[in-house]
Amino acid sequence: MPKVSAILTTYNVDAYVATAIQSIIDTGFLDLELLVVDDGSTDFTRPIIRQLKETFSDRISIRPIFFSRNTIGGVATAANFGLNEATGDVVVFIDGDDWVLPNALKRAVELLNESDHDFILTDCSEYWNGSGKYNKYPESQFWDQLMATADIEERRSILLSMAPFP
Repeated sequence: MPKVSAILTTYNVDAYVATAIQSIIDTGFLDLELLVVDDGSTDFTRPIIRQLKETFSDRISIRPIFFSRNTIGGVATAANFGLNEATGDVVVFIDGDDWVLPNALKRAVELLNESDHDFILTDCSEYWNGSGKYNKYPESQFWDQLMATADIEERRSILLSMAPFP
């Protein structure tokens, strides 16, 4: 299994960041670098990150990167900074208010490692804390379009339309 750099981007997500970090740790990657890039949070996100770094220091390397203020570029600036700092063979991006299904992420990395592809995208669902329900992601129609065509140029165009992905 390759070394994995997980880049977790955060901004004022104190209610979710611990779950996001725990879900990444739960993947069980043997060689994992977790870069938490905070884009100037003003809530309790930073103290939570510091506490989790200390709590998990014997199990995993968590490297917090704190911007002094919120950037104009938002998640893209934080993700790109993390990418510049990453040392892994494989890089995964996770938003600080999301979580991953550990087995699914591990399998995605395995599939990428077994292929000759440069990247892999995975589908996702929205989870609503208040109702406990999962919904299709708002841009799920792109996944349907992607699966309906084999034309490489059309697939490229569809993938580039998926705006929320760094």
